[in-house]
Amino acid sequence: LDIASNEVSWSEELYKMYGFDPRKPVPLYTEHKKLLTPESWELLSASLAKTRETGLPYELELKTVRKDGSNGWMWVRGEAVLDAGGRIVELWGAALDITAQKNIEQELNLAKDKAERNERKLSEAQAIAKIGSWDWDMITNEVSWSDEVYNLFEVKKGEFVPGFENNAVFIHPDDLPLYYSLFQESIKNGTALDHDYTVITARGAVKLVNTHGQVLHDADGKPARFLGSIMDITERKRAEAEIKNQLAEKELILKEVFH
Repeated sequence: LDIASNEVSWSEELYKMYGFDPRKPVPLYTEHKKLLTPESWELLSASLAKTRETGLPYELELKTVRKDGSNGWMWVRGEAVLDAGGRIVELWGAALDITAQKNIEQELNLAKDKAERNERKLSEAQAIAKIGSWDWDMITNEVSWSDEVYNLFEVKKGEFVPGFENNAVFIHPDDLPLYYSLFQESIKNGTALDHDYTVITARGAVKLVNTHGQVLHDADGKPARFLGSIMDITERKRAEAEIKNQLAEKELILKEVFH
């Protein structure tokens, strides 16, 4: 942009970005407004005015309006050009079409939102079913728990760091050897983990839990992750025991009646 004449020149690529014929003159500055959304035009106008006044450069992301009415995105940077006396005589700029990048960002954000919604739904479903999930990264040795696992062990996030060895603090001493041996067997043989054991929560409650798990291997066949679930089966086992006792009592009564 020549400050004195107010004439603007574009490179051929800029014509293509806006969807204009490069064989024709550059649209008048007043017509540039049609090439951007109102918000982007206001932002660009303010930035241009500031650069003309102060000589400070600007760098913006602008939403464009193509000739066919479709929208795009453009990254722009503008700088002042000074003469020997230090006066601003021109504004020079560069532009880059970043529509594809913006579209990818939007898709990633949508995917992230969807993943977060799915995670919330999974967390709600686990809370209803009282089933928690865990993920042991065997490369970094980091373990992550779903919310329901924290609830099961009656600890809060930040108060306890999950880990294969750390988790053992909740295992009842009588079941600790079984806990280690079954995990080691599953890792060694690649068999599914499925067993019941007793835990003592951070608040001292004694619970019977069931754990399912499976080792995932990397491309070289080495154990990489151990994924699984854990469920409080205390009430279920208690109910099963009561039913078993009731059936045994009824069977005893019947025997006495018929004999």
